[in-house]
Amino acid sequence: MFRPNPTTLTAVALVTLAACGGGGTSPNPPAPPPPPPPTPVATVTVSPTTASLVPQQTQTLTAATLDAAGNTLNGRTISWSTSATTVATVSASGVVTAVAPGSATVTATSEGKSASAAITVTDGGLVPATGGTVDAVGGAVKIVVPAGAVTSPVSITVTPTTTQTASLLDGVYGVVGTSYTFGPAGTTFSAPVTVTVKYDPAKMPVWALPSDLALYHFTGGAWVKLPDLVVDATARTVTAKTTSFSPFTIGTRLPQGALTPTVGSVNFIQRSVTFTASIPGHTSTGLTYAWAGTNRNGVISPLFGADAQYTMTQPQLPPGDLDQVQVIIRGAIDPANPTVLVPLASAEATVNANLQFTFELTPDFSEPDFGATQTVRTLIRNADGSIYQNPTGLPVLKVWKSSQLHGDFDIHNPNHKTDVDRGIYTAKSANASAKLPPRVDEVEVDFYVGYYKDYTTTLSALGFTRVRVDSTVARFDVKSGSASAFLEVAPKTLLANFTVRTIPTPGGACKTADAIIAKVTGATSYDLTVTGIVGSPLGTTIKKVVTGPTSIGNIMDVYDGGTFYGVPLDGGCNTIPSAIQAREDIYKNQYANATFKVKTTP
Repeated sequence: MFRPNPTTLTAVALVTLAACGGGGTSPNPPAPPPPPPPTPVATVTVSPTTASLVPQQTQTLTAATLDAAGNTLNGRTISWSTSATTVATVSASGVVTAVAPGSATVTATSEGKSASAAITVTDGGLVPATGGTVDAVGGAVKIVVPAGAVTSPVSITVTPTTTQTASLLDGVYGVVGTSYTFGPAGTTFSAPVTVTVKYDPAKMPVWALPSDLALYHFTGGAWVKLPDLVVDATARTVTAKTTSFSPFTIGTRLPQGALTPTVGSVNFIQRSVTFTASIPGHTSTGLTYAWAGTNRNGVISPLFGADAQYTMTQPQLPPGDLDQVQVIIRGAIDPANPTVLVPLASAEATVNANLQFTFELTPDFSEPDFGATQTVRTLIRNADGSIYQNPTGLPVLKVWKSSQLHGDFDIHNPNHKTDVDRGIYTAKSANASAKLPPRVDEVEVDFYVGYYKDYTTTLSALGFTRVRVDSTVARFDVKSGSASAFLEVAPKTLLANFTVRTIPTPGGACKTADAIIAKVTGATSYDLTVTGIVGSPLGTTIKKVVTGPTSIGNIMDVYDGGTFYGVPLDGGCNTIPSAIQAREDIYKNQYANATFKVKTTP
């Protein structure tokens, strides 16, 4: 009988136990299955989708992530961006801050999906209840809100208005580029707000002055001028105060037109009177004048510029008022459209038959030659044409004035009288005169018929000196009238210039002494007379008739300079530099101080 070895039995038992899981080491269990993937973001939404802000104002945007079924997905990462950081910035949490006027798109992005909000930044600013200042339109508009004017923060907007209001009020016109709408519309303030608007002088009407400007506010269906007006011509601003918001604009106010004289008088001798239209204190540049009259006893006829003449047409002068004269002054309100004229102002005057005196200066339109003198005399006539004789002790003060552009004027007053009846005009010499006519001066006398009283004056006429009245006793209340006389110095005479011309030649040069004659339209010939020549073998006087350039082939040919003819009077050539210079010096000594007179035909 077989008996197992005890040792063998033990080993088998151990193997059996191991196979049955008892005792010893076994293999690792399998890993659990992975969790399901997160639901992807299918849509991103942003709220609000639009926002309108002013600089420094903020707006919080919120973004939501949704699955394909529209369910909200929480805990997803969202990034924010802006298309224009110069207009609006956005923080990591979606807070938008307005920077400057313009448009920007703010976008929220998550897992490749995005949504946007359209941000509009309007010019203006945020003002708290404690007050503040809004600078808008690049500094063209400034709004100062005092503390307590509003009870809560206000987002003030400033929008330029492109449409130009042609007429704000009667006689008021808007200045181009100064119209704005302030918002929120209808905003009111418990304390006055200061508004300052800049203007561009180049866009003002040419006739307007800074003192004509005012700030206007459209309220209650009408334009109203704002109070506390301040115009700063240096800063080019207009400032005023308001308690509410709506359209604003700078307007220019035009003063009333004027006619001088306001009452014009005629008589049997002087049957016409000249009226001058003006806007007092303003330039006449760009203005036009339309004249009208009742035309019962005479007619009004436009003259030059702002002047018109009323002429009596009846053979007899009825007493009292004869006619009414009216002028309408027009001008452009937009410098960019100078041909579009609107009525700006009007004025009226009366013509009557009450002219007591007629005042004259004789001769009128005289033509003294260079250096010649002309006596100008006064004449006063009564209404019936007879010569006025002032009573003893009642002199006539006569105030003389002269432009003195082409001659000198002095009154003849040996006894220091006020009743100076004549003056002496002395024309300038040819060498001191303008080269081309017209060379016109005006002499004017203001007449004051009055009586003795202490009187002293210093006169300055048209900005020129050497006009004086020697007077110690006289009296005048109102100017009785005035008269003018015109003098034209040598109206048919041109003056030529002198020059030394250099003509290069091989090895040297030629020099000519030339008269330079300005061409005159329509002239067929020029009769040149040169006088006062010093030390020339050709004599003290040279005469030449010029009908155009010549071509005889030497340096003495008359040449065409385009706007002038060059007329050689003397000339010569040399190869030695010192001799060439000496010839030029000789010509200058001989001709530089000569007088070059030219008569034209026709």
